[in-house]
Amino acid sequence: MKYLLFLLLLFFCLGNALYPQDLALKDSQQTINFNDSLFHFRLVPGYVSDPIPTSGAINVPLTQELSWLTPQGGETALSYKIRIGLLNPLTTQWHDLGTSSSWLPTFLLSNSTQYFWQVMAYDATGETPGPIWNFTTIIKEPDPVVNIHPLSGSLDIPIEQVLSWQAPNRAEGYKIKIGSTEWQSLPWEDLGNVDVWSPQVPFLFQTQYFWQILTYNFGGEALSSIFSFTTVADVDPVPNPALNPFPPNFALDISLYPQLTWVTGGGEPTGYKIYFDTVNPPQTLIQDGPQSTYFFTDKLSLNTIYFWRVIPYNAIGNAQNCPVWRFTTKTTADPVPNAAKEPAPLDNQTNVSFHPNLYWNNGGGDILGYRVYLDTVNPPLQEVQNSELTHYTPPVLLSGIKYYWQVVPYNENGDALNCPIWSFTIKLERRRTGSCTGP
Repeated sequence: MKYLLFLLLLFFCLGNALYPQDLALKDSQQTINFNDSLFHFRLVPGYVSDPIPTSGAINVPLTQELSWLTPQGGETALSYKIRIGLLNPLTTQWHDLGTSSSWLPTFLLSNSTQYFWQVMAYDATGETPGPIWNFTTIIKEPDPVVNIHPLSGSLDIPIEQVLSWQAPNRAEGYKIKIGSTEWQSLPWEDLGNVDVWSPQVPFLFQTQYFWQILTYNFGGEALSSIFSFTTVADVDPVPNPALNPFPPNFALDISLYPQLTWVTGGGEPTGYKIYFDTVNPPQTLIQDGPQSTYFFTDKLSLNTIYFWRVIPYNAIGNAQNCPVWRFTTKTTADPVPNAAKEPAPLDNQTNVSFHPNLYWNNGGGDILGYRVYLDTVNPPLQEVQNSELTHYTPPVLLSGIKYYWQVVPYNENGDALNCPIWSFTIKLERRRTGSCTGP
């Protein structure tokens, strides 16, 4: 009996030495079986390992099959249970898989979602839950492009028209296909994440074009509807470059609130794009419209070279070879502007029209605007205009009345000082006189 106990103890120690990985398992679940006078120790299963997808994986397909490796050194006839959920630690129920070491989820996974999962190996000796793994599913494919410019079906589109669109949800990049005939057989042009497209060469006149946008991300693609537009007929050429800039090119000592003006160079422009910057060529678009002047309301910097360019355009396209002009601002700023000068009508002028136009000239200095006062008392108290304009047209005035008016230039430093008060008198209204004679 003593020898038998000694041998049992010896085999126990040898078993633990040969299989140290089993020491972490529960000793209470070790059993002894006798077979043909031989015996061995049976331990609960080890841990599953090497999950597919790997723990922490991203962009996992929604149809991903989950699999793992059988524990090393354990029993060969093992069974498995699995559970999966959105929370860690997991609280979901176990699903019994039998002896299968893989599992295809029985429900549809959601895009851009992190899942946690765990596999338990078991046999007759006991159960061993494995580690909790996780993966994140792939992003959902983007929405198709819907909001575009120009609108589909548009007519009289300029031959240098830029195409643009509003970025849809989950868009990471775009491809475009555009053409007039057999355009669908053309290759896709990958634009990256840029949501505008400019033609490398002008479109043909009076031609219908078709275009389509393919939006993509890591999760898939979305194809837009087929859009179209028709270019303008070749009636008038593009306008000529603008002329006679003010301030003149290379002008010095320019006000910190200058007014940019120019005249058309011909070619029936419908609008002007003004680019203004401290770099050459200027890159910043500050105005796009039919106006042929631009007044700065923000103060420019002292002693700085500014570059500007005017690009006339019409329905055909932009003027070509438009020059870049420059001017340099003054080195010191006046604290307040000078008083206005050279009024029209002249001071104390009589016999003035009932509906006169009042004009004046800039007296110098950095001017942000002018306040105009007009009244029948001296000094005039009624403010009738506050703008950057150097003229004012009042309503019809009263016959034979003397009016007083004053122009007060101002900038961010204050009002001009000692602004003169001018006056004019409206002409007398002529009345018809006559006599009636009887028969």
